Amino acid sequence: MILIRDFLIGILIVVLQITVFRHLRILGIEPDITIILLFMWMVRYDRTRMLLIAFSIGFFQDMLLDWWGLNMFAKTLTVMLMHPYVPKKDDSTLGIYPFTLYLTLTVFLHQVFLLIMTLFSDSFALGSSKTLFLIGNTLFTSGLGMVAYILSGRRI
Repeated sequence: MILIRDFLIGILIVVLQITVFRHLRILGIEPDITIILLFMWMVRYDRTRMLLIAFSIGFFQDMLLDWWGLNMFAKTLTVMLMHPYVPKKDDSTLGIYPFTLYLTLTVFLHQVFLLIMTLFSDSFALGSSKTLFLIGNTLFTSGLGMVAYILSGRRI
């Protein structure tokens, strides 16, 4: 039941990403809020569940954007590599600084994988430079994640 609820929340976040956050651009860069959701779930859930959720969210996002597996591959690979390093909820209460550090690393790694995937695909065109895309999206998404974390009352 919880898996279905999380899947529906993931679909809602993807729809928000495509309808609202895709038009929230600063210097041609846009945040990817699905990574924030995946990061918050990485703190809670085991690796197998997270890989399935990341695959599903990435597949749904690619299906709506017609990007042919770019997000699916990047999100799944990011979760696979970062899950062992993200502090778990059982460890202790995750403070703002470790949260920000690990979220920024996760978003940066996702952007790197997305850039690598664009080398093999013509379906995703960068409107800005690769450096601006990498650094700008990382900082923009991490900033939104920090705001969401603070507004949540530090309850992950």
